[in-house]
Amino acid sequence: MKFNANSELQGIFLILLASLSVAILPNSAKFAFSDGVGMMTLLFARGLIGIVLLTFLVVITRSSFFLPKALIMLSIITGLLALTMIGALYLAIIYIDVSLSILIVCLYPLVIAIISHFRRLELVNIKQWSCIGFVLLGLCLLVFNGGAKISIIGISLSIFAMISAVSVTFCSVRLINSIGPITTTFYLNFWGLIFLLILLPFLNENAFPQSKLGWAAMAVNGVFHIGAWAFFFAGMQRIGATRASMLTSIDPVFAAIIAFLLFNQFFSPVQWFGFFLVILAIFSFEYFKQKN
Repeated sequence: MKFNANSELQGIFLILLASLSVAILPNSAKFAFSDGVGMMTLLFARGLIGIVLLTFLVVITRSSFFLPKALIMLSIITGLLALTMIGALYLAIIYIDVSLSILIVCLYPLVIAIISHFRRLELVNIKQWSCIGFVLLGLCLLVFNGGAKISIIGISLSIFAMISAVSVTFCSVRLINSIGPITTTFYLNFWGLIFLLILLPFLNENAFPQSKLGWAAMAVNGVFHIGAWAFFFAGMQRIGATRASMLTSIDPVFAAIIAFLLFNQFFSPVQWFGFFLVILAIFSFEYFKQKN
């Protein structure tokens, strides 16, 4: 697969923006949950915010809301997978430490690289495989603190979230190529919101924010949730699924920087080693990328 140099740089920049957006999500969700917001309330609010923002983006970018009949079922499935990925990750955090859950979900680029390689969609060379290994090692050193509690339920939910992330990435490729990244994000958000509306009568969860900070956190979560998907899809369109997914391994790095700035959390020497190992391995992966 050949990519234009300028398009590649744009794609890398967009993926980095997506990673920054993803890093903001758990912090805003943490504030919202601590203010009494329930998970269903947060997911529903994100859906409403997404509809407003994405409608605006479709209009100003002169994109189209048109969804071909042949892609309706695919868009529904992808939207539900995207919703279940977030839901499973949030549920997993109830049972296991955030660090362990994030580590499991961050394995999805490796799964995508393996599948893409053996399907001969995007070949990965030996040096790139080594880089993937170093990224995983760096993530382990960065996010695993040695005191994580273990729960079969939590681990299972994290694995399910990781599998959902893989599925969303592959399912969205056809959508992005046909209707574009913004329209794809719109329908992912739209079908997820419809599914939540269907579930709403069967749930008694009505936990709203108790302060202005909680409302602000919920709004920030919704805005950056949409940014994460839109930037990721736009970047993936330019550099391919494998490289885009691999670059998202920098998510924990951004999250660590934000935690340091906002919560004054310090790293141990081992964690700092993992931090720089992830960055070096990702840049090396780009340097040794397969050129056909």
